[in-house]
Amino acid sequence: MTAALNLGIIILLAGLLTLTGLVLASRFRNRPLFLAGGLCLAVLTGGLCASAVLSALGLVDYLPLTPSDSAVVRIDMHLSGPSRYRIRVARPGRADWWHDLNGSRLCLTIHEIDWRPSAARIGLKPMYRLSGIRSDIDTEIRPPSRARIPIWQIAGRVPGLSWVRAEAPLHACLPMSAGARYRLLIGRRELTIRPLNAEAANTLQPPEPITHRNLHAT
Repeated sequence: MTAALNLGIIILLAGLLTLTGLVLASRFRNRPLFLAGGLCLAVLTGGLCASAVLSALGLVDYLPLTPSDSAVVRIDMHLSGPSRYRIRVARPGRADWWHDLNGSRLCLTIHEIDWRPSAARIGLKPMYRLSGIRSDIDTEIRPPSRARIPIWQIAGRVPGLSWVRAEAPLHACLPMSAGARYRLLIGRRELTIRPLNAEAANTLQPPEPITHRNLHAT
């Protein structure tokens, strides 16, 4: 089951329980014990529902993070002018993203979302998102996004999101070269850059795959 489906089930169940609590509170408003119980049920489950909705809205741009090589980003570089490159970013399940950058190095930021054991037990899996790219002289550019909530920034600060464990971002930079192609393997708290052709291998120092590890994850 996907994270979206699991969160949808949580939202549905929490909504039904919230409605039940409100019905109980309205039917037994003259009986303080039942009234208090119904209101407590509505408040608690309403908070859970709001937390699940907030999480779902913040996760729409995330992709599953698996132990295999399926969690990858592919980078293709095409020279379009003096020290100017047309960059193609390909991600599984997403439309290719093209952008022009100036400079000699391409830097990427990856955010990961992890879950505490209580959430992992209901089937929620780690996820990742390409948050932005930039060159050594250009400002950061963010890919098209449907998410309006930076969940990794608010996780842990909002009581209802205490079941989310946000990882600090991963950063990696690679040389820009005409015709170079790279594959980025995204693992738990690490990002490995692999050259896919001679143009990419010749610019990496050393030429073999480079792994960037996140040593500051929360």
